[in-house]
Amino acid sequence: MCIGTTILTCKPLSFAISNDKQNNVCCNCYRVLPKLSACSKCNYAHYCCRQCQVADWYRSLRLFIHS
Repeated sequence: MCIGTTILTCKPLSFAISNDKQNNVCCNCYRVLPKLSACSKCNYAHYCCRQCQVADWYRSLRLFIHS
């Protein structure tokens, strides 16, 4: 194995975003962009594209059901 070779990638188990940046970070892929679309249900989650919103749907659903 070479130094610097990626052997594993995964989403973080948790993340924290400062309040002033939360509207600029996609809740699924964590890309930082100046303009994101807010979730129409919670108006808290923001997504860079429809694919990220759909991919994050199951995680979001579990949060709403158990909260």
